[in-house]
Amino acid sequence: MGYISAESEPVPDALKMLGIRVEMAGCEHAEFWRPFQYDAVVVGVRAYELRSELPGANQRLLDYAKNGGTLVVQYQRDFAWDGKNYAPYPAKIGNQAGRSAPAHHG
Repeated sequence: MGYISAESEPVPDALKMLGIRVEMAGCEHAEFWRPFQYDAVVVGVRAYELRSELPGANQRLLDYAKNGGTLVVQYQRDFAWDGKNYAPYPAKIGNQAGRSAPAHHG
């Protein structure tokens, strides 16, 4: 599995504990530009926001998925995702208002 991380994340270590071979794939690694060598590619939390090279490589990841590869994109923030054509089909992150604590009226 190739894992594109944006920041320190526990997911790659958890996958390794399950016996999954995980290779970290970043722009400095040739693997980042060759996703077809993996059975699956996971894009880490906020990677589209924090990895400036990722949007430019996005079509390669979509081609990988279109040709039978498994691509998992974890949580991304709306301002890094909305209006961009990163997903294989039109997608929009929903209303974020429900994520905050309700206002207290006393």
